[in-house]
Amino acid sequence: MGKDIGFLPGDVEEKLKPWMQPKVKTILTRAGENSKVVLTGDPYQIDNPFVDSASNGLSCIVEKFKGESIAGHVLLMKGERSPLAELAANIL
Repeated sequence: MGKDIGFLPGDVEEKLKPWMQPKVKTILTRAGENSKVVLTGDPYQIDNPFVDSASNGLSCIVEKFKGESIAGHVLLMKGERSPLAELAANIL
């Protein structure tokens, strides 16, 4: 069974929507003509126990904008980290 995120009705996405929306929606809904917004992050480096690599804010925005002619998405297959940063990402 999945992680318990409270007794309010709805699935994980419905419960987390208010928490994820302000981070990005506030910025994008105020972007002016010819604006460019670049969002970066590692969808696999999750610090919140209630989201995963498919349900975090960055992954959700990529999915919502998929197929839109004014949006693009690049997935980098390999990043460069120091040995300490790599170890911390893998064991913490």
